[in-house]
Amino acid sequence: MYMLIVLVLIQSVAAQYADVDVKIDKYDLVTITGETDYPNLLAEDSEQYITKVRGVRTFKLETAEPLSGYITTISLPSGTTINKIESSGLYRIENQLGRLSIITFGENQPISIMIEYTIPKASNLYWLLLIPLLFVIIAAYFLIKRLPKKNKKPDFKGLTHRQKQIMKLLIDKNKPLTQTDIETELKLPKSSVSRNIHTLELKGKVEKEKVGMSNKICLKKE
Repeated sequence: MYMLIVLVLIQSVAAQYADVDVKIDKYDLVTITGETDYPNLLAEDSEQYITKVRGVRTFKLETAEPLSGYITTISLPSGTTINKIESSGLYRIENQLGRLSIITFGENQPISIMIEYTIPKASNLYWLLLIPLLFVIIAAYFLIKRLPKKNKKPDFKGLTHRQKQIMKLLIDKNKPLTQTDIETELKLPKSSVSRNIHTLELKGKVEKEKVGMSNKICLKKE
């Protein structure tokens, strides 16, 4: 009778199995999902599986009793470097887009796996990327600032032929001109130049600039 009870207990223990996925995030939280009849194996955002000493993390997953069969897929955070692995069963390592996974499997034995790993400091990586970007932005700012500014295309709308002539002359010379300079360059009478300059002043196209004892005509600064 006692032997029968012992055999039943052994069979019930041996019948336990696990096919689970273990995800470890960068905050050392562990989530275990999947199918298993082993009690309390599944977990969500648990901290009990990981210890950390001087930046080196150690993950341990163990069962007190043997399982008839188990498969565990353990996904580590991106950028992880594995230092050491110990497993009661067989295991293999896979790399999926920079994220390492350890797949372990065994029969008629407890789950016992230990992974020692390190994660690069995100803050250091962030600054390594940010500093060159800041230099590029600063260099681009000063380069743009030193570029010659393009003059805005003059608006000749509503101007007469003589007024356009005066405007074009001031633009071409790119400097203030006296009324005499304008009369000489355009070969126009004094009265016509005086009248049209006055009109351009009223329209906000030109302004008089005091230079010494005389006035010079220049484009209105915007």
